[in-house]
Amino acid sequence: MTPFKAAAAHVAPVFLDAPKTVAKACSLIEEAARNGAALIAFPETYIPAFPLWSAVVAPIHNHDWFKRLAASSIRCPGPELERIAGAARRHGVVVSLGFNEGTADSVGCLWNSNVVIGEDGAILNHHRKLVPTFWEKLTWANGDGSVLRVVGGGANYDLGGEDPAMAGTEEEPSGPA
Repeated sequence: MTPFKAAAAHVAPVFLDAPKTVAKACSLIEEAARNGAALIAFPETYIPAFPLWSAVVAPIHNHDWFKRLAASSIRCPGPELERIAGAARRHGVVVSLGFNEGTADSVGCLWNSNVVIGEDGAILNHHRKLVPTFWEKLTWANGDGSVLRVVGGGANYDLGGEDPAMAGTEEEPSGPA
């Protein structure tokens, strides 16, 4: 198996500021690539923040926080993700990114979402958390499962995933070096 390096971005966003958090993500993608990472994984709802206040403050006192979160949430597709996809493409890195996803259909509907962006900048998968847990339901809507699928190829093989075309053969799957 080819050696593989991943970067776990255990970092804070620029709190409730999507444009600055996107700029920070692009900088971290560049840094990870410069240090040899083939994959960088960002935290759950990295853009623009994780709504921890829902766990520690009574719901009646959360309206202003929720409005700020909704105003800073991004869409898929959208310009923020295009910028991050461009960074992935420029640096040849796979990116897993958590974000609060808004919709044009409702200013108050948000999802806890994740995208996997390939080293070519293409969105390989877009996933909305199926069932927010406990107090998370005060912030996020349920995902519908319509985008559940396996993403194969690229870094997946280097992580030890099996190429379905190779199942049952003696040959080792190969991926990018």
